[in-house]
Amino acid sequence: MSNFINYLQEHPILSAAFKYITDNNKGDFNPYHNNFHLIDVFTTSMEIANTYDTLTDKDKLEIGLAALFHDFNHSAGKFKKDMFNIAFAINGLDDFLMTNGELVKDAKVDEFQIEEMINITEYPHLREPHTLKERIIRDSDMLQCYNRNWFLNVITGFLIKEVGMNIQNAIKNQIKYIETVIYYTDHAKYIHNKEQEKVLENLRYLADLYK
Repeated sequence: MSNFINYLQEHPILSAAFKYITDNNKGDFNPYHNNFHLIDVFTTSMEIANTYDTLTDKDKLEIGLAALFHDFNHSAGKFKKDMFNIAFAINGLDDFLMTNGELVKDAKVDEFQIEEMINITEYPHLREPHTLKERIIRDSDMLQCYNRNWFLNVITGFLIKEVGMNIQNAIKNQIKYIETVIYYTDHAKYIHNKEQEKVLENLRYLADLYK
């Protein structure tokens, strides 16, 4: 939590975005795409961004805003095509930026760049991330499978409650995901290489348990 708060304190626009989201996010209580997910992706994004000396403060602000808004107002499975969820997120971002003009002017953030980072999180993925900022957002979103609460978040929250799978298919789906997922940043690759076999071992145990 301290890292999360520290990152918010880096610029008033991030603190304002956090307050806007907690005040307005209709997906706050979604099983998976909720405020916890937004905060976790935000924290991970900032951690990865800080490993790159080439990124400017403006770059990091844009990464932070994209992470905070990337699943804002998510439908939690009501709309099967993620393009609708992306549109909700971008609409929320637009409203926030319009109502915080002075902060936006001070931070000099590029709305187009933020929207492009939000677009790169659409799933199934329609294109490869091209910029470093896009790679950071993509990896931060896809690293949720290694969160300490991965079973409750991904298996129960996402695949069962939001997607509608039974637990057997959810576990099979996650095994395939862990075996084939591709990461782009050194930080994400390190976590994946370190945790992959242990998580697969745990998933195979669960697959046997729920036969």
